[in-house]
Amino acid sequence: MIGTAAGRMADDVRHDVRLSDIRRIDGMANHDRFIAGSAVQELARCGSDL
Repeated sequence: MIGTAAGRMADDVRHDVRLSDIRRIDGMANHDRFIAGSAVQELARCGSDL
């Protein structure tokens, strides 16, 4: 099971997140879809640098 999970870490996977879920995060309540999307893209870029 661990080997399967480790092997999938390198796969590109699409994740869907609702804006309502993002707004529940402290400090994100007043952000719109564009700002939230920009934040997620920035996180994705940071993760690809690892």
